[in-house]
Amino acid sequence: MMTTADATLNGISRLLDVARDRLSEHTCLVEDLGMDSIDRLALALGFEDEFDVVITDEAIFGVRTIAEMTQCMADAFQQRRIRRGIPPTVETINEEPTR
Repeated sequence: MMTTADATLNGISRLLDVARDRLSEHTCLVEDLGMDSIDRLALALGFEDEFDVVITDEAIFGVRTIAEMTQCMADAFQQRRIRRGIPPTVETINEEPTR
């Protein structure tokens, strides 16, 4: 089972072509990884496409660290649960609605 933190770290590593072992929850997106506004938008779009979530511009531009990005993703997963009619609780990344 993939956690939100794993999904976030893997996504950042893949989308920015950065070794996963260079990343930690304390890594700053701008200062440590050199991300600019275009990189942030690309990251948000990549996560939206991969996980069927919505990340607002306000949310992505408010994120400074990977820990904050992980929380942003957790919030997006909760909103996805609500959209799918699943009670908001802890979820796995690829959870599908139960009928």
